[in-house]
Amino acid sequence: MYPPGAAVSAADCQHCHLRRDVCICASRPQLASRAGFHLLVHPRELHKPTNTGHLVVDTLAGAQWHIWSRLQPPAELLAALAPPRTSYLVFPAQWAGAMSVAGAVDRHCVAPQFVLLDATWQQARKMLRQSAYLRQLPLLPLPAGLHSCYSLRRRRCAGHLATAEAAVALLRMIGEAQQAARLDSYYRLFLRHFGASRNGRGPGA
Repeated sequence: MYPPGAAVSAADCQHCHLRRDVCICASRPQLASRAGFHLLVHPRELHKPTNTGHLVVDTLAGAQWHIWSRLQPPAELLAALAPPRTSYLVFPAQWAGAMSVAGAVDRHCVAPQFVLLDATWQQARKMLRQSAYLRQLPLLPLPAGLHSCYSLRRRRCAGHLATAEAAVALLRMIGEAQQAARLDSYYRLFLRHFGASRNGRGPGA
């Protein structure tokens, strides 16, 4: 569940953000991963019910959210990324500029730390540009050819993935296929129920 300040209606479930009669929390998996997932959330994203980052935080044990600020880096995030941990910023290589790009996750790394920018792509590029601590991380692009099934907002580029989809891809990259499949199934359930939640229908209507 996202922190106080997230604009979830009192009529909606505070976890899955859906109307209570189409709530999917009974189907929410509890997943363990050897990786750490850190969602750096743009403040405006907290007010969007179409956000999928909360699905990652609610299902993956140890996954954390951190609210981005241009002036004050999140102290808990900086502590989580401190050496000797091996950390990566998940971001498209074509927008990396002069950043160091990691071709793959270090296979010797027991507990890689992934930072995902939970924002629109325009916001994410701004966050990266204005956050020196992010530019110091090796950049980890997701595999080419991934396709999104996200349908809740207009996408500017066919290659863009929702935050939950990026987390699924990362789980697959580190060999946690079962966890990836369960998170993906929960994410797709959220997409199906979202339309019902906003249009006053039941999930099977």
